[in-house]
Amino acid sequence: MERTDYVAKAKQLIARSAQTAALVIVPLAMASSARATVTYSILPSGSFSCVAIDGEKLPDGSSASCTSGSGITQLGAPSGGTGVQGVSFFTTGTVAIGIISGSAILQMIASGVLNQTLSVNLPLHYDFTLSNIAGTPIGNWNLEFDLGSSGSLTTYGSFNASGSGAGTFSGSGTLNLLSNPAAATTLYVAATLDISSNGQSGTIGISVPQGASFDLQSSNGAGAVPEPATAGLLATGLGALALWFRRRRSAGN
Repeated sequence: MERTDYVAKAKQLIARSAQTAALVIVPLAMASSARATVTYSILPSGSFSCVAIDGEKLPDGSSASCTSGSGITQLGAPSGGTGVQGVSFFTTGTVAIGIISGSAILQMIASGVLNQTLSVNLPLHYDFTLSNIAGTPIGNWNLEFDLGSSGSLTTYGSFNASGSGAGTFSGSGTLNLLSNPAAATTLYVAATLDISSNGQSGTIGISVPQGASFDLQSSNGAGAVPEPATAGLLATGLGALALWFRRRRSAGN
């Protein structure tokens, strides 16, 4: 009878198992590395200011600062690891604006240096309340979101929403890019609310609650799905892992 060399068989099994395990570990490690190197554009939240135009105490139509009653916050990173990290404008309570010539404007704006080229259209959301503080009838309103350079706030794209009357208004949309601001560009982000009072004077109130505000939202642009290369590496790793388990089961029988 031929003698079976169990020691040699064990060594061969260990060698095959180690080789298959390497096929599993290396692709998964590569996938992890691919994920770690992905970056995203970050909308600026610095140099923030708020301006109320045609204020009650400024009959010449000049502007007054409302920065103390408003703010901006950076939203969370995009879930997919690529795309853009957005910002959110808000007010701390109700900002009162006097209307002299039949219209008033509340504008919140931030600027900063863009970390990398922005190439993803931006989903957005708005939620605000208009109220009559001094009995001023509120006519039409227009809300505009802008991305621009120092020369023009609409250089890279804008979005408009409109309505009429007092009350709470909310909605969503997409700011489609007209061109792609490059890395190291000084980018301006603005939300401008223009309200008319049908030619009458008085005082109106604007409230933009934090958490449900003028948001240029964080987005990965195409849903939180793995990049094709990452998905392929994961599939290779999982397939090799299944093969390794089958071989171990066969060797044990």
